[in-house]
Amino acid sequence: MSDKNILFVYDLPKSIITSTLLASKIKDLTGYEIKEPPQIRRNPDRPFYNAMIKISDDKFKEVSQKLKHFYIEKDDKKYQVRALPYDRELTGANRAAIAKNNVFLKGIRKDQDPSELENLLKECSKDEVKSLKISLNPDHTSRGYGFALFTSPEGA
Repeated sequence: MSDKNILFVYDLPKSIITSTLLASKIKDLTGYEIKEPPQIRRNPDRPFYNAMIKISDDKFKEVSQKLKHFYIEKDDKKYQVRALPYDRELTGANRAAIAKNNVFLKGIRKDQDPSELENLLKECSKDEVKSLKISLNPDHTSRGYGFALFTSPEGA
């Protein structure tokens, strides 16, 4: 899978996630029907699974924006999930370079919606929030802290 137009989905609940469920949720939220099944990365040592999804050029920006923060519901339980455009700059050796753009957030309400938190951060900074992560326990409850990655150190 090439890096172009790849959406990386984080925090997928291990107990319920399937490619079919994820594809269906994407279609429900965006109206976009994915062409290739999501590639779910199943690492038994991690509390959650991740997935990579190829999105067509003409729909990528729209779909990735709608899926930035979403929930998957099953059996009256909501699982917080997030999706970001795959970005090599956020991986490996470049982590030190972007550390200046990253802000640790503590005291996050346990029921805080990530989209609402991102909107609050936008009010505090003129910079774009590139990534927002509320740290989750394995049962998908909030740990009360997280991280916000801004596009520049000035924004952070």
